[in-house]
Amino acid sequence: PGRRGVLSTSAGINQGAFAPVDWVLFVSIGLIWGSSFVLMDIGLEAFRPGLITWIRVASGAAVLALVPR
Repeated sequence: PGRRGVLSTSAGINQGAFAPVDWVLFVSIGLIWGSSFVLMDIGLEAFRPGLITWIRVASGAAVLALVPR
């Protein structure tokens, strides 16, 4: 028998595990999450911490305002 999937468990083999679109989404989330720390480090050299906090809260609120209810 050939290799059928990437992941197998005692319950069976998951045929649809980790499609290319899943990897793209996974890497995208990692880049977005990781870039926030780099951007905060750069921003703190140029701006006051209070301004950075305000920008982060405002941008988070703007993103949440775009999410449909």
